[in-house]
Amino acid sequence: MMGRSGRPKFDTSGEAVLAAKNEKEAEELWERYIAGEPEEIKSKLGIEPVFRMHTLALIASGIIDSEESLFDFFSKTFYSYQYGDISEIERILEKIIAMLERFGFIKTEKGQNRSSENPFVTADRISDDRMKIKPTHIGKRVSELYIDPLTAHQFILAIKSFRDKKPLPFPILQLVCNTIEMMPLLPVRKKELEKVEERISAEYDNFAKRPPDPYDLYYEDFIRSVRTAMLIDSWINEKGEDEILDEFNVTPGELRARLENSDWLIYALQELCIALKENGVLSEIKKVRLRMKYGVKEELLSLVQIKGIGRVRARMLYTSGVRKIS
Repeated sequence: MMGRSGRPKFDTSGEAVLAAKNEKEAEELWERYIAGEPEEIKSKLGIEPVFRMHTLALIASGIIDSEESLFDFFSKTFYSYQYGDISEIERILEKIIAMLERFGFIKTEKGQNRSSENPFVTADRISDDRMKIKPTHIGKRVSELYIDPLTAHQFILAIKSFRDKKPLPFPILQLVCNTIEMMPLLPVRKKELEKVEERISAEYDNFAKRPPDPYDLYYEDFIRSVRTAMLIDSWINEKGEDEILDEFNVTPGELRARLENSDWLIYALQELCIALKENGVLSEIKKVRLRMKYGVKEELLSLVQIKGIGRVRARMLYTSGVRKIS
């Protein structure tokens, strides 16, 4: 993408340079970028997770305080201009408001109005029958974490489920991988299916949520989340990048990108634990996050926090009997 050249209000013109490696590539670049037609811009707001995030953000930031103002805001968006049918947008928004309220991220209340049952109302509420919307404390935190409200809801349910049992690293990783933010998940080929199903059997009682049945609609997504969790689990159990490439067909660059994404989601999980005051669950999640950062087993956590000691040196020290900072 060549993008815009020149800064609005500052520059009257701008330059963009395309560097071709040879004559053939120069012709292709000319045809596509200079002589070609500009591509149409399409709004991405119609994707439901994006809709959910922006709706909660508008409410949490105080920009929106009623259903009416929410409809009015979205009616002025580029998505509304392209989509055209405002009644359909309102229907989607009503569904999202109901979902956010069910999750406990917002509160709604109908404005007061004069009626035979309630003839006396405050002056500022006369004839105001709009649905008022307010964010909850946890709703504000979810918006600040910039994750899909559906992901946050899954995390909150999992935290409550983990309350009664010590959460183990693998179920925490699977929970994080089973989110829209981690898409696309690793595919599960026929030859890998047996290994994945063995892992599901081994961890069956430890998962935050009971695994779906094999004939269930969501089973394929579940096994792909387990496969992706197995990739990260290999990293925190000190497998090297070459071993991971052989076993999962994942390059070091892709591994790094997936680890960064996982770290962001585990941080969000950690922050939701703090908001819910679930300190018992929090300590285990913090350990998993540290292990993921350094790619080590739990026994090396104290050593890798020393400057200049990574996963390889920490393992050498541990094997040689140097096992604590002291």
